[in-house]
Amino acid sequence: MQSSGNRSVPTQFLRTDDFQAKLAARISGKQMSRLFTIEIFSGTGGLTAAVSRMGLAQSIGIDAHVTKQVKSPIIRINLAEETGQTLLWRILQNDNIAAVHMGPPCGTSSRAREIKHKQQYNPPPLRSTAHPDGLPTLTGASLEKVRTANRLYLLCGQVMEWATANGIIASI
Repeated sequence: MQSSGNRSVPTQFLRTDDFQAKLAARISGKQMSRLFTIEIFSGTGGLTAAVSRMGLAQSIGIDAHVTKQVKSPIIRINLAEETGQTLLWRILQNDNIAAVHMGPPCGTSSRAREIKHKQQYNPPPLRSTAHPDGLPTLTGASLEKVRTANRLYLLCGQVMEWATANGIIASI
């Protein structure tokens, strides 16, 4: 990995045939009903519910906010906290994981923040092309929101790298 500021950039990618071999070894001989998907930042768990209906019935979602409208089993874990991330890494060690999907919160990085309403931004932009990790003028709650989101985005990159290196299908 090559570091670029706070970001890590892969300097070499896993070859497709290497990944396929690792995936095949991971799922070989296992019943489909024993395999599962983990949906990180799952919201109501719609993807988890769909994957479960397709045969990966053990699939679970993970989210910090669990509502009454869930469509599948969701484990409440706050991944913005170190203890939550530690628990996630323990869950990810399960040999029956076939896939991981991550849908990190995008509120601080949404381009919709750049749309003016009545001559002003509402809510105001927190990032820019020149400052993707957050505007240097941020303070208070806005700064904390961006820092939290950056921790979650870093976690997504780490999970993606780990999953592909271990023959687990991964998507963001």
